[in-house]
Amino acid sequence: MTSMNTYADNLSSVDALAPIFKAGGDPLRLEILRVLRRDTFGVLELSQLFDMRQSG
Repeated sequence: MTSMNTYADNLSSVDALAPIFKAGGDPLRLEILRVLRRDTFGVLELSQLFDMRQSG
């Protein structure tokens, strides 16, 4: 039987992982991560690379 503390610990782990999986669930974000894995780019460079405007 799982104790309440173990269950609470698992929930905090899930909460910590949720943003990572959310980012990985978007094709554009995955492509950006793939590009950033090879080199560093600023926001302007990324927006030009992906032919997109900066939001904001």
